[in-house]
Order: sequence, then C-alpha cells, then structure tokens
Amino acid sequence: MRKSFFIGAITLLLGCTGGYFIGTFAHSEAEAPSDRVSIVYPVNENGQTYGSAADARNYEEEPDLISAYGSDGKTTGYVKKEDLQGPQPQNPEEAMQLMKNAKPRDIPLYDVDGITVIGNFRIEAGEVTVMEEG
Repeated sequence: MRKSFFIGAITLLLGCTGGYFIGTFAHSEAEAPSDRVSIVYPVNENGQTYGSAADARNYEEEPDLISAYGSDGKTTGYVKKEDLQGPQPQNPEEAMQLMKNAKPRDIPLYDVDGITVIGNFRIEAGEVTVMEEG
C-alpha cells in the first residue's frame, strides 16, 4: 500500500494557532459559484488590501493583511498573508518533514497601516494525518 496525504492547506496543517483568525476560512473552488464577482477589499495608505479572507477562494484572492485576533485573545489587528505561509514544501516528503519538525512561531499582528506592530499572532504545530490508499 502506498501512503499519501492531502497537501492542500499546508499552513492549516502546520498551524493550529494561539491567536484566532477573524473569518479566514476560505471556501473551496467547488463551493464557490462560477459567476461570482471578484472580491474588492479596502486599501490602506500604504497600498495594501485588508479585511477578512473568509470569502477568498484561493491564496491570490486573500487580502494582503488578514483580520485576526492576537495571541492575547483580545487585540484585533491584521497579519500579513505571506507571514502566515512560512516555509513551503516542494514535495510530499518535504511537507511531512516540515510538519514533523514544526515548532511554534510568532508573527507580528499589525494595525491597519501594515507597519505598526500592535501584538503577535502565534502559529503552533498541528498534527500530521496520513491516509492509506487502497
């Protein structure tokens, strides 16, 4: 039997968070209507889009700054979507190794300007799920 696993949402597998996203679970392509209009986010003074990623169908549709609660559970702000990604695997074996060695990490929680740090957002290691084929 060959072992395989679902590679999608590696960030989700890698990160059960100490902070909380504010409506950041995206819908899959299959759930999204094909005639849906693109999402329009507000833009801050530094040219970054910001808001919830709840309606984003993929990474490209997410705003630059994603609404989140800080690790303290009280402070609301934004995390940069590229900060959430962390290291990205190039193949399933590398993904398994990254998840196996995952350690908690803190990323900055920003004000809407995308510059002023107002707290932190913790990403903690999740669990690896291996599914058997056959």
